[in-house]
Amino acid sequence: MPPRRRDGSRAANHPKYGPLTLRNLLELYADHTERHVGQIIRIRELIGRPLAMSLLPPDWLY
Repeated sequence: MPPRRRDGSRAANHPKYGPLTLRNLLELYADHTERHVGQIIRIRELIGRPLAMSLLPPDWLY
């Protein structure tokens, strides 16, 4: 049996983003989660119950 590739360079095709490696997919999900955190922070500010936190990345990845 040939050795398995562990370098993460293999990609699968995503219908919207095209070829994605596992690393790309994890970055996409991390960015998606941060967007939801941003929504929660903004809503809490609007209702007068702000949270003492900020987003991790200053810019969106996707």
